[in-house]
Amino acid sequence: MITADPGSFRDPKGQIFFSDNRVYRGLRSLTTEVEALLSAGFITNGTEAGNIIRSDLIEDPSHLIAMASSLDATTWQSVVEHERLPIISYPFEWSRQMLLDAAKLELAVAREALADGWMTIDATPYNVQFVGSRPVYIDLGSFEPYVEGRGWIAYRQFCEMYLYPLLMGVRGNGSEHRVLLRGSLTGIPASACWPKLSLPMRLRPSVSLHVGLQAAAERRKGKGSKSFTSSDLKAAGMTAKVIDNQIRGLQKLLRQCDQPAKDSQWSSYSDRSHYQPEAFQAKRDFVVDIASSQHPSLVLDIGANDGAFSEAVAPFADQVVAVDSDDTVIDNLYSSLKGSGKKILPLVVDISDPAGGRGWATAERLPFLQRVRPDLVLCLAVIHHLVVSASIPPELVVGFLRSMAADVVLEIPSIDDPMVTLLLDQKTNVGDYLERYDGNRISQALDREFVTVRREEIGTRTLLHLTPRP
Repeated sequence: MITADPGSFRDPKGQIFFSDNRVYRGLRSLTTEVEALLSAGFITNGTEAGNIIRSDLIEDPSHLIAMASSLDATTWQSVVEHERLPIISYPFEWSRQMLLDAAKLELAVAREALADGWMTIDATPYNVQFVGSRPVYIDLGSFEPYVEGRGWIAYRQFCEMYLYPLLMGVRGNGSEHRVLLRGSLTGIPASACWPKLSLPMRLRPSVSLHVGLQAAAERRKGKGSKSFTSSDLKAAGMTAKVIDNQIRGLQKLLRQCDQPAKDSQWSSYSDRSHYQPEAFQAKRDFVVDIASSQHPSLVLDIGANDGAFSEAVAPFADQVVAVDSDDTVIDNLYSSLKGSGKKILPLVVDISDPAGGRGWATAERLPFLQRVRPDLVLCLAVIHHLVVSASIPPELVVGFLRSMAADVVLEIPSIDDPMVTLLLDQKTNVGDYLERYDGNRISQALDREFVTVRREEIGTRTLLHLTPRP
């Protein structure tokens, strides 16, 4: 059975599709052209270094093309098989440092391709995925042979999708880029970015060049301003060296976007603060016992904070997705994981408001819970935040956990737990929330949807190992 990737239909060169749990790319390029690309030094070196996705040309793709007739495969000349990635994530789920590292990879690949006689024709964060904490370039359709006199046509897209969201967040709390990229799949125009920058920022020559001049050009649009043709660029002395200098300038500007994560409400918080060392170890042992006995393919750690439990279960899982709603928390976790090789993907996801379908027919970018299908869920020190802070009835929280059809490790703080007390103190209608955050009510909801495999009391908190009822 052939299924199309819903996010690749815009590519005029071909389409990603799936068959038998394998990932393919149908291409309109001749086999010889694809062979030339795959044998190029920047591809082979990048693949070996783990910076570019591993791809193999299918020698005889006729059977795949025939099976993919519903995908307009009659125009395909060749098919490439890609290494399958464990998880697909989107830029509005990345921390600021993750977007910055993706941007650095985008420019590095563009320069290496140019030195090898190739050019990237687009520059979107959707060209990049994270394998654990490592960014990987995934889009073979982004490369074309370099033509002398041609400008870097991906420049504008790079600015709108990477540079401007990063610049607009330099003085912010680290979440600005996510808000901007979740709101628009095509990025931010220069004319929207320029007024949001501080005066000292706008006075920097590189910022004026890449933002101010572009904003002015956008304002001139519709006023008879002339678009530059390839001939104009060639006549103006556009060369590979000029383009390389342009990309180097952007690399330098990205370094100015690098900044330490700012403190946030939860960045100094750790679940350890509510446990004595021996109690925390008991909680860790509870979680590890389950993971080590099940060896899950995918663990979803909700409210991961500093990632202590993600790291605890990672040796027993194929992949861990660690999510938290706090940008700084995920930025810190990502920074701690870089270069470790651990199979942990940190993402900024508010589980009370995860990303839904985006783009064409709301299917171009899939909802978070369609991309992440765990067989073990860690929901530790989270339920009181959902019920009290996010005002979600406990029945809906339990229903949400059941919808993932996975085993769950659930931690329930009692009504007199210090953190529950703190959250309730922030509410004016405390009685309503006391009624919602009721132990019997939560237990009844759980009994309807789950079987309790194991239960352990640790201080003011209860740990449960739950398995879904048939």
